[in-house]
Amino acid sequence: MSLIGIDKDEVIEFVSTSDKTEPKTVFVIKAIDNRAKMNIFSKVIKEDGGIDVHGLQSQSYDILKMGLKEVKNLTIKGKAKDYATINDEIINALPMIVLIEVASKVIEFNFLSDAERKN
Repeated sequence: MSLIGIDKDEVIEFVSTSDKTEPKTVFVIKAIDNRAKMNIFSKVIKEDGGIDVHGLQSQSYDILKMGLKEVKNLTIKGKAKDYATINDEIINALPMIVLIEVASKVIEFNFLSDAERKN
């Protein structure tokens, strides 16, 4: 069996467990390119080659900006709309609990193996 390449166009949709509204706000999570992943890894790699989870969490803001492709139906200043460009305004509009959830999902999608995701 050969290696299975990463589909750089793959996305998943995620809805926060905190979202009690209808219609829901949908976070479209994309694959982070390998150059950006290597940049993040260079900051969080331990001496034994493992990943420093706390270091990875400290990179959450950058990971969010790189790993979010789009946010659908997000209400900012009383107006719900879709955002195809993820910038500081979008990230700063999200409650902290939602930021943590979305960042965790981006990390899971981009940095964990299938076996690690199951655990």
